[in-house]
Amino acid sequence: MDFYKIICSLIKLNIRNSIFRKLVLVGARIFFYLKFILATRFFEFINRFKYGKLDLNNIYIISPQRFQFYLRNKIYFKWNNSMRILDGNWDFTKKPLEELVTYRMIMDVFKERKRWDETELYNLLPDRLKNEEKTWTFKNKEIRDKLFFRTEQLYKDIKRYGYKSQQDLYSFKSRLITEGCKPVIDEIAAAIDRDGQFLLINGKHRLFISKVLQIQDVPIVVLIRHKKWLDFRNELREFSKKSSQRKINFCFNHPDLQDIPSSYNDSCFQIINQHKSATQGTFLDISPRLGIFCHKFEEIGFNCYAIEENGSSDYFLKKIKKVEGKNFKIISKDILLNSLNETFIFDLALKLNFSQSINIRDKDFVNFMKLINKVKIKELFVGFPESGNSIKNSNKQSLNKEEIIDYIKNHSYFNVAK
Repeated sequence: MDFYKIICSLIKLNIRNSIFRKLVLVGARIFFYLKFILATRFFEFINRFKYGKLDLNNIYIISPQRFQFYLRNKIYFKWNNSMRILDGNWDFTKKPLEELVTYRMIMDVFKERKRWDETELYNLLPDRLKNEEKTWTFKNKEIRDKLFFRTEQLYKDIKRYGYKSQQDLYSFKSRLITEGCKPVIDEIAAAIDRDGQFLLINGKHRLFISKVLQIQDVPIVVLIRHKKWLDFRNELREFSKKSSQRKINFCFNHPDLQDIPSSYNDSCFQIINQHKSATQGTFLDISPRLGIFCHKFEEIGFNCYAIEENGSSDYFLKKIKKVEGKNFKIISKDILLNSLNETFIFDLALKLNFSQSINIRDKDFVNFMKLINKVKIKELFVGFPESGNSIKNSNKQSLNKEEIIDYIKNHSYFNVAK
């Protein structure tokens, strides 16, 4: 038992002197808070060279829908910094949220509008179970009814006032002096497994109510990260350094990858989204790199396809697709070019990695022209790097930005360029 638990146990003995009681409580909480923060910062420092800059106590704002599984084992009950990064198969113990009786209870009462006495939890009392049954139960009816009351009150508060973070609800001072308030972070707690999925650890009532009420975003803290997930982050960071700007092109949706430097924000997608004609249909990313646009267009209802580039980026394209749980298809360019019996039709296509000056005999450009004349694309967006005015090249076979657009229009079935 650690120092803070010993103090809390002493407080529960009902110390008669209220002033002394408060001093013991505040002193223990300050000690525990400082110990936790200093130990965390030290842990981040000694692991910085191995995993890059870490902020283990960072609060992420994410959609409750990212949670589909919970963590079964009990390693998370200890706020122990040596357990913030773990290897091994602990993440294989994850189970779907639907297996939690609390999840089913909240869905039954607040979504299906059942009464409390119609839920599974209602009868989890020792005198209502057969002797041979081995399962968790409430100690008595009073504890059960108290849980029902508090859950219903929590639902009403979130529905009326919206979801509030613990910092919004309690000041730092109140967390130190109020019994029942934890002196450290008490947001919904999660683990990140080897595939980047968020696994629920603590805060299930708040999370499940947020799902029922369709709350857009909730604050969470990540207590545990799998070592293989951090290894993948390192691989991605090293991959980004190989580009000319030592950055990836576009930032990721995954909250734990957004600290990786990127060249562009979300504005490029917003521009395309505002000017595209199709509101749904099929989308083709001709040079997907890491597949960010397939992620974006899938989220707004498109059936998306990314063309394999047969390079190191394909590994990250497939890995990040799995991390984000996306369904877009990754197809070979050869399949599109050499298919004899199938006509591929796309409502929208994207080609972003043109350079400012292109030789029309360049192999990649020749293959691009073959592709857009082989498949049927209703609307094509092309992109060029930002470098001021277009470059006028004296080489007759090289084209600048305006000439590239004219060449595409004149050598394909596209007849309008904007």
